Amino acid sequence: MHAAYKLAMVITVLATLILAGCQVQPVATYYRGYKSVNESATPLVRGESHQGQWQTFDMRVDYRADVGQNDISIAGTATLGQYYLMNTNRMRSLDLFLFFLDENSKVMRTVELSNGLMQWPEEILTFNQNVKVPAGASSFAFGYRGEAYHDTGGGGEKGSDGEGGGVDVFYDLPRRDG
Repeated sequence: MHAAYKLAMVITVLATLILAGCQVQPVATYYRGYKSVNESATPLVRGESHQGQWQTFDMRVDYRADVGQNDISIAGTATLGQYYLMNTNRMRSLDLFLFFLDENSKVMRTVELSNGLMQWPEEILTFNQNVKVPAGASSFAFGYRGEAYHDTGGGGEKGSDGEGGGVDVFYDLPRRDG
């Protein structure tokens, strides 16, 4: 009985250590120190409002940003580009990020503006958040990652016609090597 108790304790301690190592990384630390290659970063000018549009091949973001002394209120919508509207039939996921950048375009903090299991490419993502601006941030930029299903044959998830499809993985994120 004593040996069984020791064995149970060892297993419990090992399981606790393994689970402790599987903790989820906070979103705010995603891409910290990575360089944004987004050439359309918006300067953070305290006390100013900015309305704009950010667009890539994959998506368009229309937004309004009200920059305070220590925070930013940002709201808007994101829609997928024409390629995904015409060539995909279902979205697996789409995450939209806001990156606060230093004077060297390195990420200081990441904010998840929208995350979701979108169903249809035509869906419009909306966001409206008020977040603290990290000390030393000089600009902000957007980024995203997503997955879309399409029915073109060749494997992947089965389409409505029973034929194989595929998954497009698309993203615009900061890079480690900048």
